[in-house]
Amino acid sequence: MTPRLGTLEHAVMNRRYLCEVCLAREGTAGIPGEPAGPGQWIEPARLAGLPHSSLVTKTLRILTGQGVKG
Repeated sequence: MTPRLGTLEHAVMNRRYLCEVCLAREGTAGIPGEPAGPGQWIEPARLAGLPHSSLVTKTLRILTGQGVKG
């Protein structure tokens, strides 16, 4: 079972989502039932310097132990 690190709420327009942040490791199976696509593993510290969405910002806060603010 994949360890859950935390949950967060996220809104896009008039939609609200409850997201679970789970630990994943390179080489593990992807999302069950979903085909594996091209991708690249990026360390959280490096990702912080790249353009990304507010959902990724909230996820990074969970990964770094800062919790979710806003």
